[in-house]
Amino acid sequence: MLLKMYITAAMTALLTACATPAVSPTSAQGTNSDGMYITDGQKVGFSIYQKGRVVNAQWENGYLTYRLTNGNFTITTKYESLKMYLAEKDVGEFRESKKVKLSVLSSVLTGASESNSDTLFVADHTDPLSSNNSLDPYSGLKAGKSGNSFVAGTLYFLKTGKEISLSRYSGTLFGYTWVDFNGDHRIGLDEISRIKFLVNTK
Repeated sequence: MLLKMYITAAMTALLTACATPAVSPTSAQGTNSDGMYITDGQKVGFSIYQKGRVVNAQWENGYLTYRLTNGNFTITTKYESLKMYLAEKDVGEFRESKKVKLSVLSSVLTGASESNSDTLFVADHTDPLSSNNSLDPYSGLKAGKSGNSFVAGTLYFLKTGKEISLSRYSGTLFGYTWVDFNGDHRIGLDEISRIKFLVNTK
C-alpha cells in the first residue's frame, strides 16, 4: 500500500512539473519564405518542405495552416529537437488526468520511436495521455549542413492502431509544436505553435 501511494505521489509530482500555463493567442499572419519565422517576428523554429520546396503556412482561424500534397514531407530545424502533437480533432493544448493539468507537448507523453523512423504518431484526442512526437537524433532527426531534418512518410493512428503511408492519406490533422529556444527544458509561451496540416484536401 505504501509503495502504491509513493508511486502515485511521484507520478503526480512529475505531471505537475511538466504542466504549463495556457498559451496566449498570437497575431501572426504566416511564415516567411524560409518558414522559420512568423511574419510578426515571433519564432516558429522549424520549416516544412515538400518536393524540394518550402511550404509556407498561412494564419487561418487561429492555426498556422500547411497545405500538403500526398507524399513525404520534411521537417527541418536549427535546433536539436522539437516536440509535435498531432490529432484528428483539436480539443486544446491542455488535458486533465487524475486532476492534473498537462500539456499535450509534455515529455512524459512522448512516444518511443526508432532512430531511422519516418513515422509520426497521431494521438487519440479522447485519451488525455495519448502520445506526442519527439523529433530528435533518437527518433529519426538527421543532422545536415543546413540543420537537422526529419522525413515524415507514415502516420500511425494511436486510436485504431493503423499505420497509413502519407502517399495514401487525405485529411486534416491539428497539432501543437514546441521548440526549446532557450534550452531550459521548460515549455515557454513563446515557444509553442498551433498548427494544422491539410493533406490532399482543401
